[in-house]
Amino acid sequence: MTVDTVVNLTMPISPYLPVGGLHAWESAYRTEPIATLEHNGANLFYITMCTGTGTRLRTPGFGDATGAQIPDMPLTALVNVPAYVLRVPKGPGEAITAADVDDALGGLPDWAGQALILVTGWGDAERWEQLGERYALETPHLSTEAAEIMASRMAEHGSTLLLTDCAHLDRASVAREEWADLPPWLRPSWPSDQAKAYVRHYTPEKVARDWQATLTLTRSASVVVGLAGAGALAAAEVQLTVLPLFIDDVAEAPCTVVAESLEGIENR
Repeated sequence: MTVDTVVNLTMPISPYLPVGGLHAWESAYRTEPIATLEHNGANLFYITMCTGTGTRLRTPGFGDATGAQIPDMPLTALVNVPAYVLRVPKGPGEAITAADVDDALGGLPDWAGQALILVTGWGDAERWEQLGERYALETPHLSTEAAEIMASRMAEHGSTLLLTDCAHLDRASVAREEWADLPPWLRPSWPSDQAKAYVRHYTPEKVARDWQATLTLTRSASVVVGLAGAGALAAAEVQLTVLPLFIDDVAEAPCTVVAESLEGIENR
């Protein structure tokens, strides 16, 4: 097996990363030295971040109190999972439509039980470093109709895992207008008093409007959002491993995702 058959699809977590540091309920990634090599002989760090930082896994518990949480996910659903790559190129702010989903799924052979990787190209070329917060704000996203069709087709085929290089599945128009579009100095991140006040007024009705695609897809499947470098997947079919931080009582956590071409596996 050659090294280039394995692709790391994980966004590196670093200071000022826009994915996980933009919305009121998000806490920007920060590190602070606890001990240093110079003074203590070892490097130790205090880290703060929210569960929605970088590449992250969302399970059915995201929108359902009875749904699976991160620790409930069986390893068989996350390790060495066969997946088809769906290429739907999209630019800034463009919606993935119902027709796009129909066309992408219509070209697949039998995909019973397979995971799906929806590749728009947004996560390529380390675009998050170039665009900053615009990377999260201008991401391609799924329309409500596209999410409904995707969820329905996945249920029909027994597919329980969808991955995408979109920074978010939804545009979150309400949260964007009321919070994210404000100047940075008017929207200090969680746990600021301003962020807590906003979340208290972010009602279930607003959540339903902003996160319809996410809530639709996580009703019966798990979703990985924020893949990086998925354009490097040359094969139409790969084998995936998704390893989230094993945090108790959460339905979203940063994760590491690697993909291996089936050709590479067969040539071992």
